Amino acid sequence: MKGYDTLITRKNPSLFMFMLDCSASMSERIVYNGVMMSKMEALGRIINTSLEEIKSRCRREDGYYDYFGLSVLGYGNDNVESLFDRLFPGKSIVSINDIAHADVPKVTYETIRLYQGRTISSHVTVPELICPFSCGNTPMGIALAEAYDTAEEWIAAHPDSFPPVIFNITDGECTDVPDTILLSVSERIKSLATSAGNVLLFNVHLSTDDSGRGIIFPYSKEKLAADDRTAALLFDMSSDLPESFVPAEGDRRAKAMSYNSSMSELVKMINIGSVSVNNIL
Repeated sequence: MKGYDTLITRKNPSLFMFMLDCSASMSERIVYNGVMMSKMEALGRIINTSLEEIKSRCRREDGYYDYFGLSVLGYGNDNVESLFDRLFPGKSIVSINDIAHADVPKVTYETIRLYQGRTISSHVTVPELICPFSCGNTPMGIALAEAYDTAEEWIAAHPDSFPPVIFNITDGECTDVPDTILLSVSERIKSLATSAGNVLLFNVHLSTDDSGRGIIFPYSKEKLAADDRTAALLFDMSSDLPESFVPAEGDRRAKAMSYNSSMSELVKMINIGSVSVNNIL
């Protein structure tokens, strides 16, 4: 899989897109970093923190460089919307300088951990770029179609850039289209390409379990439950990963997916998927 070492420049920036399942099931309560909250609250914290880290990677002595475009789509309640719309009305893709110079409210998150029998509480403050909602069904089909349109438009404007990287994060099954349509739209997304390679589509299935026993980057369906239709579907929907992201296993590439992942495992996946795109000029 050649081309994924292509330099990212201000002339040829890349695109990070997050697709967030905002259905009613995301209101389920979990414990994340020692604090009780809904899955959606945890996901909001993770994405806001990830966006801030991506922005920080683009800071230079003379300001911020637009190495990446950023897009965050929320899908739920039979609707798909840009979660940037609150701060950047009408913009489905925002630049690094957009978020660096906007008047963004900040939120302080608490984390609690045990250390040598003691409870340690700490706080981190980050810009609250998105405020995900949680209601209704899971219109993943419409969301993937929207992601296709956005990525296709980006590639048309940046034909020689590092290919867009898309994370689809969900805790359930699609409710608006059959599996065959999901597979078809996913294949269309994965077939989009710049001169440097094809779009990378990650699919992350979330669990309420924080045991860290999720299946991450499998090399074959053998690691998935043989009778689990959703796991097999996400496997087929996902991209094969370049070796620069996850090493190959013989002639098999790791799949850009996880199943029954904890929030901590989601952070690991996003870190691998974003930090691996580190060939910035």
